[in-house]
Amino acid sequence: MQPRKNNVRAKKDKRYLENSSNVLMDLRKAALHPMLFRTHFTDQILTGVTKQLMKEADFKKRNASFDFIKEDMEVMTDSELQMFCATYKVCSLLKLSSSC
Repeated sequence: MQPRKNNVRAKKDKRYLENSSNVLMDLRKAALHPMLFRTHFTDQILTGVTKQLMKEADFKKRNASFDFIKEDMEVMTDSELQMFCATYKVCSLLKLSSSC
């Protein structure tokens, strides 16, 4: 019975080490590249962006759904949303400043 317990313990220890190193890498990434997370574009801002995009000709042509557009943007990072807003004229005012 003892070797099995040691094996299970070793697997748990390995998973803990892998998980903790992932956390450390995420913290490092956040410190070096804050635009890789969505902190500037809040849900309220995304709702406003989505409302503006619904007025855009591309989205009208495709009969785009408000919920689907917002859902797609919710998984984007600040960097991706910044580039996305630059693409469409109606939401270009919502872009972040260049200092970000």
